Parts: sequence; C-alpha cells; structure tokens
Amino acid sequence: MKKLTILLMTLLLAGCVTDQTAEKPYKIDENFIFDENELYIEIRQKATEAYYFQHLYKIYTTSEQAAYLLAGDGLLTTKLNGIPIQALELSVDEIIETSNDTIYELYPHINVTDEQIEEIGDELTSFTISNGNKEIFSFEHSPIYVNHNYYGFTLEGGYKEHENDVASLGLKNQTANNLAIKQLFLEDIYSNRLVMQEKHINFKVGDTIKLPFNRKLLEDNGLEGVIGVYALLEDGQEIFLTEAPYTIENYHQQQLEQFIQSVESRRKGTAAS
Repeated sequence: MKKLTILLMTLLLAGCVTDQTAEKPYKIDENFIFDENELYIEIRQKATEAYYFQHLYKIYTTSEQAAYLLAGDGLLTTKLNGIPIQALELSVDEIIETSNDTIYELYPHINVTDEQIEEIGDELTSFTISNGNKEIFSFEHSPIYVNHNYYGFTLEGGYKEHENDVASLGLKNQTANNLAIKQLFLEDIYSNRLVMQEKHINFKVGDTIKLPFNRKLLEDNGLEGVIGVYALLEDGQEIFLTEAPYTIENYHQQQLEQFIQSVESRRKGTAAS
C-alpha cells in the first residue's frame, strides 16, 4: 500500500499524459514549492576515491516531497560544488511511518566523469538539485575529500601498554613521503574537533603513530557521524589522512528523530491554524 501511494503521487506530480497517437515527455509541477525545513540530508563519508560517489548522501523527506523528487528522476539536475553532473537518479530505501506523514529515505546515484572531477576539485562542499536554472535545494557541508588515496594512511589493530589504557589504533604512513606534523586531530561531520596529539612528529614512510581513541572516547567528547583523522603540518597546511573505523550511529538516530519531530510539529501547527 505504501509503495502504491508513492507511485500514484509520483505519477500525479509528474503530470504524465498519455494519448493514443504519441508518447509525450514526462513533466514535473513547475509550481511545486519545495520546503527545505522538511528535508534532512546526511553525509556518509569523509572522503571518496575518484568515481565512487554512490554513497555520499542520504536524503530524508516527506511523502509529498519524495514524490516530487522521484517524479523528477531523469528530469531534475544533480550538481556538486555548483557544477551540473547528471540528471537526477534516485532510489528509495527505508520508509518510516509517522503519526501525520511518511518519511522516505532516498539514495542519490551520482556518476562523474574525468572532466567533472577536475572541475569539482579536491574538496566537495555542496550538493544541489535544480530544475533548469531554478534551485530546488542546496546542501552546504563540511568537506568530503575527493581523489583521496585510501591506502596512503591506514589505521590498524588495537594497542595497549597497560590493562586500563584506552586502546590505541596504529596510524601507518604507507605513502612515499615523510610528514612534518605539528598536531593530529579528529573531526566529525559538523567540523567539531578533538586534538589527539599536539607535538612535533616526523612521520616517516613506514612509521606507525599510536592514537589512543575508541568509540566511547568519541561519544564522550560529543563527536558525531563519520569521523576523519587529520594532520596540521609544520607549514600550516591541514590534510586529511583517513577515516576512523567507527561511525557514531547514535548521531544518525538522534538527527533523524529530531527531523521527524520537527515535521510532526509543523504538521500539528498547520492543522491547528
């Protein structure tokens, strides 16, 4: 029944017209007003290799707005850093029933060319869906690093010198370059930081640095979502090294619950007026 409802809404919003003589192109409602207050987008990665843009975002929105976006599949345009990439391509994953509406989890499928990757650059900071020159929504976010060599720096194992110590992960330099590091820090999805080491480190090729952190430490310090490991170099440059092996999923649940509560409150307020 839920899938039938979203299909019917999609067809209605698409303005699909069929006659017996010719096929007419799908159209979307040009007057539809998309409410970004009823939209929640989640970043799923801190970095991506070239071409692997499939799992960067999750979109959560109401049934009506989900129907509009699905009606625009192949018609609306996906942009990254303001650069048109492709026609919108979405799939539906989770469907969440609430007391006043249904929330849909949508996955945008994004494929990029060599030329587009060059235009995007090393940092991805915005995700936009538009209808021609009309912006439907634009999501600005902390950087997702593009063309990152995932195997340059890796986190390995768990190290403990004493029984009560916080288990340490070994950060290994598997690149061809030494790094003169001034500070090592963690950063979450909202750019909140936790400094792990603040001292000069000559991080040579093949060396391993022990970083004492685990999931509990991240949660205790309020870091949320996908966690990145970064270095501040002696020359002042900040570089992304790798992702932590933990995603703080209570962040996902809390944010989703807050979004649903916000939608519910707006619905009740509208009904009351």
